Amino acid sequence: MRVLLTHPPGSPHYTIPPLGLLYLAGTLRAAGHDVALHDATVAGASDAAFVRRLRRFRPELWGLSACTNQMASAQRWAALTRHHTPAAVRVLGGAHVSAWPKAVSEGDGVFHWGVVGEGEGPLTELAAANGHPHRATRPRGLVASGDPACAVDPAAAWHALDLDALPLPAWDLAAPVTYR
Repeated sequence: MRVLLTHPPGSPHYTIPPLGLLYLAGTLRAAGHDVALHDATVAGASDAAFVRRLRRFRPELWGLSACTNQMASAQRWAALTRHHTPAAVRVLGGAHVSAWPKAVSEGDGVFHWGVVGEGEGPLTELAAANGHPHRATRPRGLVASGDPACAVDPAAAWHALDLDALPLPAWDLAAPVTYR
């Protein structure tokens, strides 16, 4: 599955590599998926730059990690993803959805899924199911946009029990030299 992981525009004062997304990329690659990264802090924060990346890569699964101050951009980019790659499964992760799972239903349903807590397990299982897991086997920590409560018991969120077992971050997607 082609997976595009996205870090939306954020603080103009500093840039740091999106380590969480790089760990997700490493985990998804280890599971056999083709992964790309669009980090708006270094690759271009404009909608046009993002749409060019979407058209070039044509993701089947699109994931975005956002904090609360990035949600306006996150919802706008999810709508752009829906328009330019309508078949792509759209997933929201990061601090905002972890604190407010109902965020996955906000914004006119532009997200199909939300990941509460760490994403390595749920996102890899979601990709293995081509974005459509059976409800009875839904990965821990995954919230569907159609769930009326959009709630996840924090104790049910996925957590890596052995951090050393996680694949290394996919640093080739975000060369540290591009961050200052």
